[in-house]
Amino acid sequence: MDEEKIKTRAPRESGEDEIIVTGNEFLALPCLSENGRIENLNLLSEEARGLLEFQPEKGKSFLVPFCRLEDEVLEPQKWTWKQLDYWIPVVEIICAGGKMDITYLFPPEERGGVIVITYKNEGLFAQNISLGLEGSWRGCTHSIYRARNIEGQRQILRDDWTQTMNLEFYSGLPRGALALKGGRERDQVQVGKGEKKRNLGPGKKIGVKQGKLEFSLEREFQVEAGEKVTWPVYIAAGIEPDAAATTCIHLQRKGWPGMLAESRKWLQARAIDCQPSDLARKVNYNLFFNFFFSSGRSIEKGKLHLLTSRSPRYYVSGAYWPRDALLWSLPGIMELDKERARDLLQTAISRHWSAGGTHSQYITGGELYPGFEVDQLCSYFIALERFWNWPGGKKMVAKMPLNQMARDFFRWLYAWKHQDKFLFATFLDPSDDPPSYPYVTYNQVLIWRVLGFFIQLAEKELLGLPLSWLKRLREGIAFEVKEQAVVELGDGRQVLAGTFDGQGNYELYENPPGPLALLPYWGFISREDPLYRNTMGWAHSSENPYFLEEGKYSGLASAHADGAWVLEVIGQLLAGYKTQQNLSWLKNAPMDGQLACETVDPGTGKACTGLAFATCAGFLGYALARALRKENNAEF
Repeated sequence: MDEEKIKTRAPRESGEDEIIVTGNEFLALPCLSENGRIENLNLLSEEARGLLEFQPEKGKSFLVPFCRLEDEVLEPQKWTWKQLDYWIPVVEIICAGGKMDITYLFPPEERGGVIVITYKNEGLFAQNISLGLEGSWRGCTHSIYRARNIEGQRQILRDDWTQTMNLEFYSGLPRGALALKGGRERDQVQVGKGEKKRNLGPGKKIGVKQGKLEFSLEREFQVEAGEKVTWPVYIAAGIEPDAAATTCIHLQRKGWPGMLAESRKWLQARAIDCQPSDLARKVNYNLFFNFFFSSGRSIEKGKLHLLTSRSPRYYVSGAYWPRDALLWSLPGIMELDKERARDLLQTAISRHWSAGGTHSQYITGGELYPGFEVDQLCSYFIALERFWNWPGGKKMVAKMPLNQMARDFFRWLYAWKHQDKFLFATFLDPSDDPPSYPYVTYNQVLIWRVLGFFIQLAEKELLGLPLSWLKRLREGIAFEVKEQAVVELGDGRQVLAGTFDGQGNYELYENPPGPLALLPYWGFISREDPLYRNTMGWAHSSENPYFLEEGKYSGLASAHADGAWVLEVIGQLLAGYKTQQNLSWLKNAPMDGQLACETVDPGTGKACTGLAFATCAGFLGYALARALRKENNAEF
């Protein structure tokens, strides 16, 4: 085997229509399922350089809302989900004798949130009920790419000072804690289950190193026929129990009605007004998912961190890719909140630029997965150009260390330059695998695009590089692409190769994470150019071994994943190629419960690789919003 061509494959998975996600910068709920169950919950940890997740016993859920009537838990008979302002989930549960509405509210920038349970007595007589949350806690996992169990102690404490139930995980020192508190009165806290269930008194605690911890928090009510009662359960996070418990008090002081109103106002101010309206949920749900799951704040210091996804359902979650953050996620963030986008870009440059085009890094900086990748390197300057073109963005860009960054860029890039030609190789392609030939056509176009931005900076005397040299280099790259990457098929059609070696050898390949489909979007070629049309025609024909023709959601697979790639459809939409067809594809494909994924089954449109792909969700939301505004898709 040629070790230089070892490729990785995305694991085959399946999307679940019932999965709902929510959260904020500090707490992520990556999986709400069925009748309101919270399957798990996670925090971002600087000390752990990734995700710290609270996990249930196998086959259980971490937190399950319940209603008990006369000592018998009412079983849900039917449940339906809705979202307030495309992000705040509400589940309506019908059970014998009554109805529960459960709202999962995690306000932006708060270190927690509230689960609001409302019960309506739909019987003929008064009812004595208990509303509660039942929990199962097996332990904590640490996720960088994949989840691993962490050895440590777990403890449940009923804190008499704050009247909270605290869940603490520590390994020597505290690593993470949660606190739960219902309303203003003292709740009933119990540990164990069945015959072993017992009350946990004020100031009491129970701890284990191994095995499960089962617990419940509940409140008793008498509800008259036709009346409603509401029980809010505040939930907060901290490094250790006191931080979590006092944050619960803070949230309680703010009150759930006020936080709900503020959160809805925040979401409404940022939501994209889409026509047709049936696309509005897909656009905004993906944009908010990207906003809260492709970045977050650490539980230790509240620092902002960028990552592929905060959901462990994504197979390489909890790590940083420049390309994912800056080419895919950032445009979606800018649709919602330019200030947050600015903070993310500044964080990316200050923390991660020193590793340049390294394939993947830890969220705190530093090399994680080695390998030089041209698209990762170029993504920083493409993001800066995006801000440069925004009103008021030039001042921010001018304050960046542009000259040092440009010197670094050329130092890293020229280590991969062809001896005689203006061509630049890469160790890994946009699929994060070694390319068949060293020169990737898409990469040359990204470099060409960056050089165009450098020319703009040099003309404003913000870059200390010769303008004539930059122009000559850019023209040279365009010339070499047309000389080396344009190939003629047997019937005389000219198409662009995906990779080539500069000596006449090439590979015809459309790679969805770095697609030739995007070339008009980057301004390199017109979408009406016969060369572009022929290339897209070849890609979507039986001549391409990766074309999946059968099924309602036909599309392109790749050597990395064998489903139809969502990123390829996004690329075509951004280029203005077959716009209505691609809008219809994205509108109707269920993907991963309406959220972006890596690839879908061409027959069903459901996810088959890359579930909960948060950065792709940003690119999807951005592309849909842009197309629906009927902008000129040939422009950046």
